[in-house]
Amino acid sequence: MDKLDKKKLILRLNRIQGQIEGLKRAINEDFDDNKCDKVAYQTKAVYSALKSFLEEYFLHYTDNCLSDKKTKSEIQKILKITF
Repeated sequence: MDKLDKKKLILRLNRIQGQIEGLKRAINEDFDDNKCDKVAYQTKAVYSALKSFLEEYFLHYTDNCLSDKKTKSEIQKILKITF
């Protein structure tokens, strides 16, 4: 992975970290109907952001980390360990 890709992934992770901090703050507040909605939306945002990160990383992983694996069982073993 080149530096530009790493920087992009780190920026994504920093955004996710910020979303998780917001989620933690929302959970620590007193709950009412609005807070419950806020937690639900924040949770969905964190999930979506993490899913996007994993998809991007997985593309790199398959191109750069699995390209030298020759057998299906080797690839499945690596994927099972990693994901």
